[in-house]
Amino acid sequence: MKKQLATLMLCAAGSANAAITPDSPIIDDTAYILHHREYMVGFLEVGVGLFDRVQITSWTLPWLIGAQSLAIKALVYEWNDLSFALELGLFHFKSKDFSNQPIWAWPSNLAVSWRATESLTASLMLFYNTISLDLTGDWAEDSNYQGEGRLTTISLFPTLEWRLSDHFALLLSAGILLDQWFEAATNSEQQIDDRTRMWVYGKGTLDTNISGDFFGKFGFLWSGDVFNLRLEVSMGDYMLPGFRVFNPASRINGMDVVHKIPIPSLDLFWRW
Repeated sequence: MKKQLATLMLCAAGSANAAITPDSPIIDDTAYILHHREYMVGFLEVGVGLFDRVQITSWTLPWLIGAQSLAIKALVYEWNDLSFALELGLFHFKSKDFSNQPIWAWPSNLAVSWRATESLTASLMLFYNTISLDLTGDWAEDSNYQGEGRLTTISLFPTLEWRLSDHFALLLSAGILLDQWFEAATNSEQQIDDRTRMWVYGKGTLDTNISGDFFGKFGFLWSGDVFNLRLEVSMGDYMLPGFRVFNPASRINGMDVVHKIPIPSLDLFWRW
């Protein structure tokens, strides 16, 4: 058993790559992916390179509350120092503690990365996500309603990676909201009396009126042969990670009503 364990550790060490070398750049918000049979395990995300141009990932923390997620990212085209990638994701959550109604999300993005030099890489990602909530329930014993609500977000995420060495890189990124709106359609049924039943149908769209919301993020990534530590601080309009939903309550009639404070973020992951 000890011999098998030692062999496994040597194989892992032999296939390890410093995550910020030109051959293994960061994969978040870029057009780069994990190599074939390369693994990533972290507190926020896990992933594996299935083929030379395809990887799958899943959020780690949502699994603790019973939510499932899966994303497939493919490197679709390379030309000189330019790379293009497409990612499609799926998220599902249902809990009795949360109205027992399923929540679905379909986050997807298209990214392009340009390796300007051996140490400098610039990326731009166009992000699209729709969150769907089933609206079904009972008003009273003789009335009920059913419908669906959708929150849609479209945003841009530029990222700049400056590799100072094989083990240290500076990161500069931002998030720019292009549009975000909520739409819902529902119908209700109510028994008025023994001979009368009433149906009511409704549909509407709410524009959050926060287009142009923006945040900037600065940080660094330290990488060993396997272990990686990423520390960043963001400032600006608040955005819910993962879903990348901007907070509409931060503004009323175009005026800031929430004081913007620096928000730190820490990610620890292993990549081999």
